[in-house]
Amino acid sequence: MILYLTIVIIKKNNYISTSENIDLMRTLLVFIAFVITTAAFSQAKVDSLLRLCEKSDDIQKTDVYLKLSELTIKDSATSRSYNKKAYQLAVAKHLQSKEAQSVYMSAKINYTARSFTDAIRDYNKALELYRLINDTTGMTRCYRFIGISNFNLSRSKEAIASYLEGLKLAKRDLDYSAELLGNIGLVHNEMNNIYEAISYFRQAISINKSIRDTISLAVDYDYLGGAYNRMKMSDSSLVNYHKALYLFKKIKSEERYAVALSNLAWVLPNYPDSLNKAITYFNMAWKKFQELGWVYYEPNIQFGIANVYS
Repeated sequence: MILYLTIVIIKKNNYISTSENIDLMRTLLVFIAFVITTAAFSQAKVDSLLRLCEKSDDIQKTDVYLKLSELTIKDSATSRSYNKKAYQLAVAKHLQSKEAQSVYMSAKINYTARSFTDAIRDYNKALELYRLINDTTGMTRCYRFIGISNFNLSRSKEAIASYLEGLKLAKRDLDYSAELLGNIGLVHNEMNNIYEAISYFRQAISINKSIRDTISLAVDYDYLGGAYNRMKMSDSSLVNYHKALYLFKKIKSEERYAVALSNLAWVLPNYPDSLNKAITYFNMAWKKFQELGWVYYEPNIQFGIANVYS
């Protein structure tokens, strides 16, 4: 029972998607568009922007309202209210790029609220606006999140199609390319197209090695280890899980390190001389989970240990 914790780092905008999963159940990519460290800090930023808005002209106000919408995105009603003002000003002042950003923000609000069907609708609208102004970066972002939204709606083929369109636009952007390749691999993995998944994970690894993106590289190795494990290729699975474990420890990612320990523990019982090592890794993983407050994984650990002794 391999435990999967999927963390997709979207570096361009400092957004993070996280999900937790057991037994290769559907990976839910929940996009958190803005991380608010404390309520007081968030409100202080809002108040500051509102004061700035009072002194700004209409063009500047458009930017301020977009920032306010971003800042309050966890409160969808408030975020939509600010975004509506930004959209109205953008249209009135014929600011095409701001209009596209506002429509994109509408999609992001729906995505954050996990209204994936509505998000896809708005991402497609934003896509057309970005196309009109030849903004390939904006188009790539739209295709990426149309893909993720489709994946969360169990529309695997549509997800892959969107990722591939984004990949065409991101040829010169290695960060985006690696991320999209990894996402395509995840969808193929979900569809049980394991050979295809492995191919895409390897392509992502190759790019992330070349650009020295340690975080993404560690995640890719973790994905690849899981894919090999599903094919009962224990040697290849262990090699990649060990690489992931080493890198997660290096970058001090405690959550991913804990999961990597658990993943290794599940593979080790395939080797009769490694049963004690499997128990050790399960215990190490459980200690980390407790430190993280992830006590809900205790049944997973207990079942794993029982499996070693069976």
